[in-house]
Amino acid sequence: ESIGLNIDKETEYMQIAQYYVNEKNRHELNEIIRDKFNLKRKITEISENHKLLTSLSLPEVWTTNYDNALENSYNELKVDFDLKVKKEDLSYGINKKLQIYKVHGSYNNPDECIVTQEDYEDLYDKKKYFIEALKVSLIQKQFLFVGFSFKDPDIRFILAELRRADINKRNHYWVTYDDPAWNDYEKNKQ
Repeated sequence: ESIGLNIDKETEYMQIAQYYVNEKNRHELNEIIRDKFNLKRKITEISENHKLLTSLSLPEVWTTNYDNALENSYNELKVDFDLKVKKEDLSYGINKKLQIYKVHGSYNNPDECIVTQEDYEDLYDKKKYFIEALKVSLIQKQFLFVGFSFKDPDIRFILAELRRADINKRNHYWVTYDDPAWNDYEKNKQ
């Protein structure tokens, strides 16, 4: 509202974030991210879906979500994990059972979150080590994606790059959901 846009009419959230930064500044956007996620964390309990996901005994979880619901759920189950948010995090904890990779950052460090159009455009510079690790995992390992969608430009680029490389013909499985609000066309597209 403060920049004259109606969130209900917009579908490109990274562009809305970019418009906000262009109109205001990144610091103000970072404060909104920090404040909203802190408020959400105080009032939101871990969902049944989080509990089910964290009970799967996976070696790796990759997420673009900024919240800490997965970490809280693993902590509740007393599962030892290593959190990867910054490139420096990639070099330690590799012997622990579970690795959680937060490709787009975490709300508690919003200046490093991938949220604006510009952030997405600069992703390969800002998160190139994460992207390379993700490519290796896609080729070699079994893991879970949380938060990615096929509208996400970075996952589409990575999958296309792997297809062009023709390194491995592994099967990949995707879990989607059926939104009751979707019409027949949207369901078919999904």
